[in-house]
Order: sequence, then C-alpha cells, then structure tokens
Amino acid sequence: MGRRPSELWTETVDFSATSVLIIEWTHSNNDNLAGVDLPVLLNSTPAETMAHRRERNRDGKVDSPFTTMVLEIEQGLLASQAHKAAVILSKSGELLSYADYQALMANA
Repeated sequence: MGRRPSELWTETVDFSATSVLIIEWTHSNNDNLAGVDLPVLLNSTPAETMAHRRERNRDGKVDSPFTTMVLEIEQGLLASQAHKAAVILSKSGELLSYADYQALMANA
C-alpha cells in the first residue's frame, strides 16, 4: 500500500487452499472482518512504537506532528479493540492478561 492515493490498490486473492493466514492486528481485528479464529495482540507502548519507527526511518519525518497524530489514532484504535484479544504479548514477548495490558498502557 502506497502513501499517495495514486499508489493505493486492491486485488482479489483466493485463500480457499490456505490453512493458516496471519493478518496483522490492526487489520485482522477490524469489526468488519469475520472468521478470525485466534485474535493475537502484539503490543508495544507508544514509546516503543516510536523508537521502532525511528530505527526503520521509513518516512524520514518520524518526529513530525503528522506522524505523532497517526500514532495516537492507531493507539486509540488498538486500545478500543484490545479486550477482544485471546492472547496479548508485550514487545519483549511477555504474555499479558487484559488487566496487565491496561496497567502497562496506563503507565506508558
């Protein structure tokens, strides 16, 4: 998926012969997607997410107000969906309960 409207596309993919399909959380936990068997949240705090973006330097404007706004929106969406996760893992790989997740994010 691109960054500009002219770079966006969709395509039909046949998954009928697929036994296992892993879809990233922000997409797979969308309320419009049915049939997710095991919702897993690979969690990171906003600071961890920002540090990872800095390491990748994908956009070149990691500290811009726009990037900060996008990360805040993303964190809000993740937080609103987290209660649906069957498994929550911290960035370090620690298994978290939903209560642990809430506490971690409240202190982030």
